Amino acid sequence: MQGSQPVALMAMLILVMTQLLLDERFLSVFANTHRAPQESRGLQAIEETHNNVESDSTDSSNSSFHDECAFARNVPFSNKPPTTTVIVTSNLIPTMPSTAVLEDTLDSLSMLIGLEPNTPIIIAVDGIQPRLDTPENRQRLQDWVSRVRSMFKCHPNVQILTSFVPLHISNTLRMAIQQVTTEFVHIMEHDFPFTKEIDHQLLVNALRDVPELRIIRFSKRLNGGVRNRAPCTRNHTYAGMDFHLIRWSNNNHFTTKKYYDWLLEEIGPVPRAPENRMMAQQTKNCTLYGQYAYGPMNDGFYLHHIDGKRESYNRTYMFNNHKRCPNATAAVPSSVLPWVRCPM
Repeated sequence: MQGSQPVALMAMLILVMTQLLLDERFLSVFANTHRAPQESRGLQAIEETHNNVESDSTDSSNSSFHDECAFARNVPFSNKPPTTTVIVTSNLIPTMPSTAVLEDTLDSLSMLIGLEPNTPIIIAVDGIQPRLDTPENRQRLQDWVSRVRSMFKCHPNVQILTSFVPLHISNTLRMAIQQVTTEFVHIMEHDFPFTKEIDHQLLVNALRDVPELRIIRFSKRLNGGVRNRAPCTRNHTYAGMDFHLIRWSNNNHFTTKKYYDWLLEEIGPVPRAPENRMMAQQTKNCTLYGQYAYGPMNDGFYLHHIDGKRESYNRTYMFNNHKRCPNATAAVPSSVLPWVRCPM
């Protein structure tokens, strides 16, 4: 009996140790299973981040990790907060779901010399008008929005706003302006790309230094025609750049958020084009209800109208004075805004 006691004690010790190990595993599994959802997601995110960092630090040829947004991080973003937001208004057009028109318009932001690379871009999409509201058109617009979201999923400075109901341009702008936190705004229509270089920093300085220059428009024609000016004919020169009064237009323009807050209050919530209300009021106060054109008399063609009402778009136009792509014969969509990728 005495000889069997050590064996019995050893067996009991092994049994106790095994039970402790099982209890430890059980407690571990129990803790992980019943972890608070927020904690579980947080730890998972930390683990995923850790794994991603490890993958980034290794040779890509030896790693299965693929960061599809890596290219976007190569954009030279500034540490300074941007002064300006770009708003692009859009609506259903026959070329949708093709995104070519929008791509070329956004690519033309390279013409705004001095525009910060971290400039917020808001694409505001109006709802479908009742006369065009068909299942086919709804699907085309939905497909277009999906493509645009996919195009810019790696660009945190690009925001896409959509409306399920038709707002017209005034209330589409109202929807976008509510998201603006910068001092200035460039307002663009989705089928009006810039075609000539514009000194963006000069515009910022001019609006800060000359209170009367509330809003600057870029002409799709030569500056100075009576059709665009009457009855207001006032001129300004700032830092060697000429500005002259013209009638108000929805075409691409530059102003302050403060001005647009006033304008939207002035025209009210009725769905309409702002230019209709502003043109009607211009004779009362030219400088308040008018716009100043950018550039000297007989200068112009700062915009090109891609007719969005056409059913096809072959992208055959070229940017004037396109110094970055001197041999370009057509606009080329860029993968990183606002820089243009030139053809080889």
